[in-house]
Amino acid sequence: LWKTGGAAPWLGGYYDPETNLILFGTGNPAPWNSHLRPGDNLYSSSRLALNPDDGTIKWHFQSTPHDGW
Repeated sequence: LWKTGGAAPWLGGYYDPETNLILFGTGNPAPWNSHLRPGDNLYSSSRLALNPDDGTIKWHFQSTPHDGW
């Protein structure tokens, strides 16, 4: 059964031809109650840079690890 997830992009990403990267921002993790999802919930509440040639993550920055309010 589904337990945790979320972190969907709230808006579309964009391509930067100078760096050859696709950049996205991700939303909050789910479920909203942070006591039900241990850890940092990596890649949620983050900015991600993807290689458009193979889809690998080149870098990420998680502004609010675990995002527990």
